[in-house]
Order: sequence, then structure tokens, then C-alpha cells
Amino acid sequence: MDASLVQILNAPASFNNGIGVISDPAMSDPGATFRPVLSLVRESPETRYYSAMLSRGCPKSCSFCSVRLGFPFHRKALLSDIDALFKPLEGSPKRVHVNFEDDNLALDFDYLERTIDILDFYTGGNFGISMENGLDFTALDREKLSFLKSRNITQLNISFVSSNTSVLAENKRRYSPEDFSMVARAASSLSIPVTAYLIAGLPDEKFQSIDKGLEFLAGLPVLIGISPFYAVPHSSGFADESMFDRISPNFCKGTSFYPWNECTTDELIRVFIKARALNVERRVASERHGQVSLEFT
Repeated sequence: MDASLVQILNAPASFNNGIGVISDPAMSDPGATFRPVLSLVRESPETRYYSAMLSRGCPKSCSFCSVRLGFPFHRKALLSDIDALFKPLEGSPKRVHVNFEDDNLALDFDYLERTIDILDFYTGGNFGISMENGLDFTALDREKLSFLKSRNITQLNISFVSSNTSVLAENKRRYSPEDFSMVARAASSLSIPVTAYLIAGLPDEKFQSIDKGLEFLAGLPVLIGISPFYAVPHSSGFADESMFDRISPNFCKGTSFYPWNECTTDELIRVFIKARALNVERRVASERHGQVSLEFT
């Protein structure tokens, strides 16, 4: 949904010469509201798939997260603006699926419920939802997961980060692996597919610790996703901008597997490959026992 300014400037035709590109000078104003976005992503014979963003920023301060550098305040759209956003979906000849791309939408669960109520109203109940970006699992419990299940959630992507409690504390993630396990198992018991993301390459976490995190997730009813750590200027521990002048900008993205901290590129790739192998093993095992297999995302 987001595109860098460099991408837009290098290929303006790909972005309809600026049509639909939103400039938001109020993003640094803590009192400003957010202008919501709804984009049609693709369409199948039965369903129209949309990507939506109703808020930006997050009030938490996880050390590894760079969202707050660009969006220092958590800002939400007015419910009246969300109503106007979803109103064109009324009378859709196809099922509507909305994937929410917000940084932390479930923190205000009442707001999320009212948002889904609006979507339900305009689609006549013929809708599905997913949240495949920054969803904080600590904001969820069985009651809230049951509500999401009743409102046709098809996929839950949640960030596990690490099984190492010291690493979690250093990165201001105030929970235990057992807390994560309870939410993951509750979601699974409700038949909500879960992908759990482990961050590989965090400061002060070596390969052996990351591998233990993989083994922990392998014992849960989840697919394992790997989010390689990457730094951007002014990320925690990377305030010196001069170092970024000496490397390619391509290293400042997860797919580079750049060795920012203790792990080498080889180790980061090994983590990724092992996660995929564990997912395949689980899928084969579930199919062998006649269970519904987890889908890859």
C-alpha cells in the first residue's frame, strides 16, 4: 500500500502520475485525524479484495520499529470518514474482503468493532476481513478473537519477535512466550489461521537464540514467518547517519538479509529456510492425518 518517494519519482507513471498519492502534512500533529484509504487490490469471480488503512502510528515504543520515525503519533480516522469510505461498497455484486494494513489497529478494540459494524452494514454481511500487518497480540483474548471469528476473519498475522525474554525486554516487548502461546492456541481453537512472525537479527540476539524461537513456534498451531531485522537512519542504535552513506539503500529492507547485528547473512538465510521447512513438515503431517492444512501466505 505504501510506496517510497524514490519509487514514485523514478516511475511516476506506475502511480498514475500522482493520482491517489496522498500528502499528509498533518502527520506530525498529535491532534490531527487520519484520512482513511481503501484500495481495490484484485478481483476474483466471487470476491473483490481491498486493502484498507484507517490509522497510522502506534503508541508503543518497541525499539526495533521504525514506524514512529515517520508517524510519531497514533492517529485514527473518524468513524464518520470510515462510514463514507465503506459506503461505495453498498450493493456490491461480489463478496467483499478487506485486509487492514494499520500499524496497530486492535489497540482500541471498541473502535475496531464499530469499524467492522460499518463494513457489515454496507456489505449486507457478505464480507471477510484479515489483518496482515501490525496487529499486537497482547490486545487480544479469547473473547475478542471470538468476535473476530464471528465477523469472518480469515487470517491472523501476529508478531512473536523472540522467545528470549532478555531480548524482548531490551526491545520493550512486555510479554512472555507463554503469553503468545495462549493467544495462538485460542485462535487456533476457533479455526482462525495464524501466522507468527519471528524477527531474525535483532541486536544482542545470536543465531542459537533465534533457533530456539523457531523450535518454540514449531510447537504451536501456527505457520512461521520470518521478518529479518533491518535498520533505517535514526533507528534505535543507528543514530549515526554516516554509516548509511557507506552502504546501498537496498540493505535497508528485510529481503536483503544484511548482517546488521550479531547474525551473519548465512545465518539469517538458514533461519528463513528452516522456517519454511518446518511449515512444509506441518502441512504434510496435517494432510496425512486428514486435517485441514494451513495455507501458505
